[in-house]
Amino acid sequence: MVDFWRLIASMNKSELVVSEPSLLEEDGVQRISASIRGPGISKEIWFRSKTPFGFDSAYASTAFAAAGLFAAMREGHRLRIEAPMPGELLPGIERYQYINSLWYPEFRQTELVAQSETNSEAEARAADPMAWFFTGGVDSFYTYLAKRQQLTHAIFLHGADIKLHEIKRRRVASRKLQRAADEMGVSLIEVETNMLDFTDRYCSWGEHFHGAGLIATAMLFNNHFKRLAIASSDPVYRAPAWGSHPITDPLWSSPGFEVIHHGADRNRLEKTLAVTGSDLALRHLQVCWRGGVSTENCCECEKCLRTMVSLRIHGVLERCPTFPKPLDLSRVAGLRYDSASTEDEWWWNQ
Repeated sequence: MVDFWRLIASMNKSELVVSEPSLLEEDGVQRISASIRGPGISKEIWFRSKTPFGFDSAYASTAFAAAGLFAAMREGHRLRIEAPMPGELLPGIERYQYINSLWYPEFRQTELVAQSETNSEAEARAADPMAWFFTGGVDSFYTYLAKRQQLTHAIFLHGADIKLHEIKRRRVASRKLQRAADEMGVSLIEVETNMLDFTDRYCSWGEHFHGAGLIATAMLFNNHFKRLAIASSDPVYRAPAWGSHPITDPLWSSPGFEVIHHGADRNRLEKTLAVTGSDLALRHLQVCWRGGVSTENCCECEKCLRTMVSLRIHGVLERCPTFPKPLDLSRVAGLRYDSASTEDEWWWNQ
């Protein structure tokens, strides 16, 4: 079956072409960008950060290849990358495509054409700096608490859960996460991107792409760390097809950049139990940003109620100042699941 679709892709003359990335700096902010062009498609994708990008051309081209991958798979285009990519990554990306084509029939494995570059850098080691994506939620705090001796950088991506146009909310998030990072003793890397303006046309950030999207973002900073931990969404015993998964995330690893899917050995209730032992985590726990410009959780959405129930079970809800309203059990009783995955969050993760 894989060979069949590869044959179809090779016969299809249409291509999505990812240009060689370019790097600019203005007023202390760096901007790395590349264009994606194809039939009816022309989009410049960019990332901006005050933290200097590594601009390893091979990893940078991989980041933009990831951004174009689901569009190519959905539309049946060959994906051609104009800059070299790490040769060690190409087999993993092929397996990544294959798994996603089994999970989601609307995405078909396609041909990725790129010059292979042999990576001469040393392999990532256990002593090398490690980063993780930090949102202030239960999953990311659990990863911090489990790996605090290894973690050196926390990354927050603007343009995903918090949209680029939500300026006030972004400022609130920045201040809150910076305070938490200072207490944790790690460097906070904030990066903003318009990547989802393109990828949302072809796939869902949560269901399909967020694992690869986060890893692609982190690769741009490979001068700061050589290992990346992605906090798990679900325990491995019921991990559904999802954008971040213990099978697919590590496929983006190479000898010089290790990707670890962390925490799949625990369900949400078990992770919350670990968080309850940390006053730092309880001071900064943030599971939703629906409070607008407030630094507090809304205490009304499904995610807030689910977390508050867990904290109540463990007897620490009153010690968590970011949930300022009392738990309203009538709201919990009145919850209606909007999807099977939401129902699973309650029954399997509790």
